Amino acid sequence: MHASNTIFQVDEELIASGNAATLNLLYVQTLAEVEVGWVRADAETRRLLARMQARGAKREYMEAAMALPMYGYVHFLPCVADYPQSGTPAQIAVGRRELVMKVRTAAGEMREGSFKVRLRKLS
Repeated sequence: MHASNTIFQVDEELIASGNAATLNLLYVQTLAEVEVGWVRADAETRRLLARMQARGAKREYMEAAMALPMYGYVHFLPCVADYPQSGTPAQIAVGRRELVMKVRTAAGEMREGSFKVRLRKLS
């Protein structure tokens, strides 16, 4: 099992298990992450997710959300980075074998970059 697939395989297995409490916990967490923008969804996808939520279609909602960018990423508290210049406000997230860094430029606009991460097993 590759590390990049682990979260998704675990979530898929938990959802498929039929355990209502497990599904509800994943669902509530995902709702919050979509709402704050940690899981990215365009306007049409947000409308689709809202319809699923209104119908109470938790399993369907989760299956759709798991396919979205940034699902399953770990988001860290805002920090200060030395890139592109010292003292730059930054937001960091890690998942799917990448590190995503959002920085606010001196002009106030947000820029994003991602760096592929290669995981190695330590001996």
